[in-house]
Amino acid sequence: IICVNKKISMTRSSKYIELVTLLGGAYSYTLDRSTTHYVCEGKPDNNKEFKTFKDSIKVVSPLWIVQSFLANRRLPESDFPCTLN
Repeated sequence: IICVNKKISMTRSSKYIELVTLLGGAYSYTLDRSTTHYVCEGKPDNNKEFKTFKDSIKVVSPLWIVQSFLANRRLPESDFPCTLN
């Protein structure tokens, strides 16, 4: 279940959500216990919500979604840090 950083435009977020859904994944508007991946560009927000879950989720660049979709499989998250952008 992905959660997309609110700083990413709605147009781009919608596209990422669509790709994840086509790959069989799901989307959550909020970062919570069910979230497995947090998608952001640059440094992730250091707010209370992120601090609560940062140790239990993978923080990735939007490129992880796009490249995983193109490969039609889940690529290693470590290859797509959010600072990649």
